[in-house]
Amino acid sequence: MEKNETMRYDWGSPQELNSKLVDLLFERHAGYITRLVVSLEGDTVVLRGEVASESCRGDAKRLALAFEGVFKVRNELVVAAFLESATDSSEGDYFGQRTVGRSADIGTYPSHGGTRSNGGGRILGPVVEYGSLHDEPDNTTVEIERWPVVHTSGGLASGEWIELAVDLKIDATDAKRPISVGCFPADWSSIELSVQLFASWASEMEIVHPTIVITASDDPNPARFRLRVAEEYLAGTPAIVQISFFHGTRVCGHETWDLATIAAAAVTWPFLRVTVPSQAMGMLPHFAIVGHELGHAIQSDIKVDLSNVNSSTVITGLSARLKTEGIAFSRAHQMETQQILASWINELKSDAIGCLLAGPAFLFALGAFFELSGGGYGIGPSHPPSEMRRRLVLERLALGAPNHVEVFKEQTGTELSADLNSPHLKALPADDSLYAELKLRHGPQTAAICVALLPYAEAVAPLVFAEAEKVVRAFQPDMVYDAVRLREDLAEHLEPLRHLVPPIEIRKAGSVQATSLAGILNVGWAGLLTQLDRIPTPAGVTPGSELPVKMEKLHELLLKALELSEARLVWEEQV
Repeated sequence: MEKNETMRYDWGSPQELNSKLVDLLFERHAGYITRLVVSLEGDTVVLRGEVASESCRGDAKRLALAFEGVFKVRNELVVAAFLESATDSSEGDYFGQRTVGRSADIGTYPSHGGTRSNGGGRILGPVVEYGSLHDEPDNTTVEIERWPVVHTSGGLASGEWIELAVDLKIDATDAKRPISVGCFPADWSSIELSVQLFASWASEMEIVHPTIVITASDDPNPARFRLRVAEEYLAGTPAIVQISFFHGTRVCGHETWDLATIAAAAVTWPFLRVTVPSQAMGMLPHFAIVGHELGHAIQSDIKVDLSNVNSSTVITGLSARLKTEGIAFSRAHQMETQQILASWINELKSDAIGCLLAGPAFLFALGAFFELSGGGYGIGPSHPPSEMRRRLVLERLALGAPNHVEVFKEQTGTELSADLNSPHLKALPADDSLYAELKLRHGPQTAAICVALLPYAEAVAPLVFAEAEKVVRAFQPDMVYDAVRLREDLAEHLEPLRHLVPPIEIRKAGSVQATSLAGILNVGWAGLLTQLDRIPTPAGVTPGSELPVKMEKLHELLLKALELSEARLVWEEQV
């Protein structure tokens, strides 16, 4: 479908997109648009309303995809054909307007640069999206869908090259949703699609083979690329690649992968236990941060529906801020926004898993990690701000009855607050000040995207945490460290810990069980933060050095608890 050369295809709000789309559609289908409403749901443009033909409905989606930054369109337009008059006259319809004719109107319909097949209004050409000019369905076309797949080889390490193969499979895959190649004649034989990549972590990219030719019966040969990992890439952090598929100039769809987790995706549930040699840990309570890394291993299993979260403020806010810099919003900005959002959501997924597996111990370990990482805000293309992440975890711990916050206060006498062990974590400044700081480090585009995404990240976080809990409870519910378990562990072990008794085992329902790793970590943090002054000072300690000596003694007790509880578990498994 050719673009209207006089129309500007940029837009700053759903209202502007709505107005321009109606104007374009009216040129082709005057009198056939009863109502058209455009809205944004996440990164998807949604078309709702009523039109009078399938042709008009199809053109609405294709025209929407022509606008800058529009990659996904959900077409909910309803086709309700005009009523004919009560007479037998064919001069007009109920509303006194002529319907699209099968001869006169075909000649004036905008040309697509292709050839017309005999006996119908179908345009055939290399870059068109095939669709009928008639109101009635055309049974000679089929809609083609394919499932995108990515394969990698090579190490994801700074300075190294990684090879990437992008494929489109006939059969469904579990990992991704299909892309719609388009509607084509039923006797189609092959379709060539071009593939484009965007990867901010790559310093160089070589295009080995940029196209995929799909056929009706066989899987195609994949498109191939080579990417060099930037020197500043930090191993273990997300490596997001945005892949877009085009038929001619039309966007068929796009998908996002985190290459850092493709290998880890092979890890399957359940995670029964994590065993770490005691000499490998410097301070055991900080080990709760491992829960976050386990989250990265399963983040692809946590699928969050963002369709009901309004994202229009992200686009409008981003466009407005870029405009002050003399930068026009473009498709590249849209793609970078989606990439940064995907990275942020993956971090929130991993925080949610850490919170579920370790409870308050994860909050404390996360806060301590942030403070040890430096004095910044923690916000950037790969991570949402540290203060926000810490607060979201605390809010999750405060949900339910009983909840972790209530139980911690009940058992320790100390309020569980966000800054209990990380009081120096910097709070975010106002948006303009934050933008000015981020601009110096990341440039105006990335800085503007990060600031614009802040309210959206706040809105989607509860959905991410809730979906993560569903996944864990579905596969391994016993791993959830809830408030009831926290109460049992603190009630059983906190008082003995003051008298240097390690939390090795716990009495439950008349039996004795080994204390879980999460239980040991939470008892350790509770003792460290609320009971250190009540732990006896070893003899011979120099005045003024009591605190570090007590911390070392507590660490030894926790290591002993971990060693003996693990030995008990192994013994029970062998008996």
